[in-house]
Amino acid sequence: MIPARAFAKLDFRLVPDQDPDDIRAKLRRHLDAGGFGTIEIEVLGAERPGITDADDPVVKLTAEIASEIYGKAARVTPLTGGTTPMYLFTERGVPVIAPGVGWGAMNRAHSPNEFMRLTDFNRAARHIARRAVRFAETARSRKPGPSPASGSRTHSCRSVTWPPPRATGVAVQFRTRAPR
Repeated sequence: MIPARAFAKLDFRLVPDQDPDDIRAKLRRHLDAGGFGTIEIEVLGAERPGITDADDPVVKLTAEIASEIYGKAARVTPLTGGTTPMYLFTERGVPVIAPGVGWGAMNRAHSPNEFMRLTDFNRAARHIARRAVRFAETARSRKPGPSPASGSRTHSCRSVTWPPPRATGVAVQFRTRAPR
């Protein structure tokens, strides 16, 4: 028995200097070149990567506070899997970090049995609260001058997070029908 219809879902995780529209076009050319021109591509979502320099003060501050709260050195990860709209800020020169919450891979993030330990939840809340306080203290002590968001600083092509967030990418679903 041959099914009349088939589909597949692919997820492309983008890295710096990749564009979701370009990746979709390359996929279309690849399928066409392989004789699969009848396959329809439906883009379910697409986001550009968001990049923050590992040496950015907000990364250092977040890692310092994480070490205080969690009692061990923060893990700064350049690129990880997942999707967040960081690019909306980073493309305007605003650094973004994604401090994670949870028990690493053990918390089964985004799976049917996802969970979070209350200890991790409480620590994450303290981490976020302490960052807000430190940001306020830093803002009060800062002399007037160019804002990092004004484009006065350049950022390297790395995304920095602690622990890893979900990355940016393109989710694509393929559909094909049997020839009539």
